[in-house]
Amino acid sequence: MAIKLGDEVSGDKGFGGRLSGWYVRLTDYLEEAQQKRLISPSVDPTVEAKFLLCGIVGLVAVAMETGSRLSLIDDAAQITRDRLAFLRTTDFSRMGA
Repeated sequence: MAIKLGDEVSGDKGFGGRLSGWYVRLTDYLEEAQQKRLISPSVDPTVEAKFLLCGIVGLVAVAMETGSRLSLIDDAAQITRDRLAFLRTTDFSRMGA
């Protein structure tokens, strides 16, 4: 999956091709959350959007391989909730990120 996603990455601009719309949307949502002080100002929305997108794409790949599509929406929501909870509670400026 990492190799497949590597083909989609287009340098500093983020994701290209069919994933670009999702990447832009996630980045926008994270920037908005940052402006509303829902996540730390030290969070890099472009990096976090990539993490979220890769997590969701990975879930889709696993669901397709294992036939576990029934829980896909719940799993994607859970991975998103978990990451956002982490972003609310972590001080990235102290981590050197």
